[in-house]
Amino acid sequence: MKGFFSGSSEVVDTVESNAMQILDTELQTPIEPLPPDVLDELCEAAPPGLKSLNCDPAAPEYRLLQLQDELARLKWLNEQLNADVDISQVGKDSEALSQVVESKVKPITEQSTGITFDAKLDDGLDLYLVGAGVRKKAMINLYGVAMYSSPSMMEMLSPHQRENPEARNALLDAARTFVSSSHTSFVVEMAFKADAKTISQAIAKSAARRYSGPEADVAVLEELIFDGVQSKGGQATKGMKFRFDCSQEGVSVCVDGDDQGEVLCEGLGAAFVDVFMDEKAVSPQLVNNCLDTWCGSGIQEEKDNIIAKLSQAEKKKVASAIPKEST
Repeated sequence: MKGFFSGSSEVVDTVESNAMQILDTELQTPIEPLPPDVLDELCEAAPPGLKSLNCDPAAPEYRLLQLQDELARLKWLNEQLNADVDISQVGKDSEALSQVVESKVKPITEQSTGITFDAKLDDGLDLYLVGAGVRKKAMINLYGVAMYSSPSMMEMLSPHQRENPEARNALLDAARTFVSSSHTSFVVEMAFKADAKTISQAIAKSAARRYSGPEADVAVLEELIFDGVQSKGGQATKGMKFRFDCSQEGVSVCVDGDDQGEVLCEGLGAAFVDVFMDEKAVSPQLVNNCLDTWCGSGIQEEKDNIIAKLSQAEKKKVASAIPKEST
């Protein structure tokens, strides 16, 4: 080794001139960059009178070490370019899924009531319209109702065929399974007048039948609805809007844009979802519209195409960071 490094600077010049020519071969060979602590050890004095390496920047062998480290760095960049999954994959999935859902979701006009529901709730939660339906009682259209959720719900429905019974189960599971800070929201717009007591009791009783927790929790929910209607004159007139945000923590209530409060009871959010989504749903039309809209919608395929484009763009970005061969 001493004899090799004792050569003149011509040896280094030769290596530099050929480095880029042999780069393709070197990139196929496992090379790890020298950690700083190892390099420091190599540059420390060995037994008296000797040095493991001459680490004088002006020395030919020092330049060879730099070349080895540079080749290792380029190999790492090459691995990043060809990795199947990179550290930003989760972000890519979310971005791509949102793009696809944004391109597909549209306002829905519920046919029986003529009520139109917006494609997206404007509150920063990224909740999109899944479907809309009507609540009937004795042939009377009481209210129109729409369900909003995150793009992941539409993605879960996408692979299912509409006629497959499993699609209904997937819809219910997606709507009532809350992850982290996720929400499933219901917007109710009155199509028929009802007083505060009637509407609050009707909604609360439907939730109570599906809730295994204390009755007092549902009583609080009923009170929030009642107080909200009372604050608007005591009558839930045609056009009055209610919003119920369901989460792992419970259910929050909003009446005509005014927040009424939240019932913080685990399990109540899922029970409220069941009112509109389970086998005895109060609005079968809502369930059917959700399935008709998103089953077989091709979201997964379109998302994969967008991710592929994002990956190509990322590869170009990383490639641009590789230093060009100096001339």
